[in-house]
Amino acid sequence: MAWKNGPRTEAETRVASIVGGNTCQLRVHRGLSQKQLAEKAGCSLSVLSHIERGARNSHGSLSSVSVDLLVAFAEELETTPQWLLNEHKNLIDSLQRDKETFRFEKSRSKNFYASVVGERVRQWRESKKMTLTQLVEMMTAKGVRIDKSGLAQIERNYNNRSVSVDMFTVFVELMGTTAHKLLQS
Repeated sequence: MAWKNGPRTEAETRVASIVGGNTCQLRVHRGLSQKQLAEKAGCSLSVLSHIERGARNSHGSLSSVSVDLLVAFAEELETTPQWLLNEHKNLIDSLQRDKETFRFEKSRSKNFYASVVGERVRQWRESKKMTLTQLVEMMTAKGVRIDKSGLAQIERNYNNRSVSVDMFTVFVELMGTTAHKLLQS
């Protein structure tokens, strides 16, 4: 089993909720409709609507946002992935302060950024001489529901596996890096 069954935990949905709210606010600020952003980012209108509203699925948990969709939203909204991941008190002020640049890859396959993250996580884990089991335990302690098989699939990009923004932020925290550094190929 790659993923544990049942509704996602609060820790697994907190970041998705932040990304959804930021995406909605910035989309409106940029004068885009949901349909326009969905088409540009390569997702369905329904998916974008669920993400922005923080709508719950049939399991009672918030919609998941993949790291690749995060990057697509950032690119289309002319911001950075890091900006979408952070809470902001004042949208306009925070946009003006966000000076960090992010180099978007022009030609990318499905789940391109998930494969970059997986490879970076594997390299980091191996450099720390950490087993899959040890990393799974660290992630579980942070509220992420994943097992050894699921982590191995992410590290090896098995079946073009996606990575949720919630899991991504745990990787960033555990590795002591930034979102931008972890996403750069």
